Amino acid sequence: MHAGFIGAAALAVSAVTATPAPRPSLAATLGAWRLSEVGGKVSCTLNLTAQPGIGGLEVRVPIACRRAFPALKEVSTWSFDADGTIVLSDPSQRRILAFRAGPARIYDASAPDGKIWRLEPAPPGPSAAATIGFGFGFRRAHATAADVRSVGG
Repeated sequence: MHAGFIGAAALAVSAVTATPAPRPSLAATLGAWRLSEVGGKVSCTLNLTAQPGIGGLEVRVPIACRRAFPALKEVSTWSFDADGTIVLSDPSQRRILAFRAGPARIYDASAPDGKIWRLEPAPPGPSAAATIGFGFGFRRAHATAADVRSVGG
């Protein structure tokens, strides 16, 4: 009798642990996100929007961010996978990066060069869409004409 109960409990626990994490809500995901290379010195801010694009929702990536992270040159949209992964795609809907959810709204992806990139909510601050920071202390918090064009302004 006890063996049957223990077996049923183990089956119930395995069913619970096999259930994927719930997909984040759209509203909680919109806005400024900080992109960085794990262990790197450069980071930049991109914006996940609710504006429809081809194959997903528009992502706004400042030109400085596209230069710092060359794989972003082709990125135009973002979407969720069934498991809550944030996917950045090009206009032909080809996946460029897939950020898997980790703890505390931190997402990691393997970049085309094999490095790990991290996406996390950007700290509040001035003009997050046009901010790029470097590990050695430089931070540009003003938009250039190229940045404004790249974020749709």
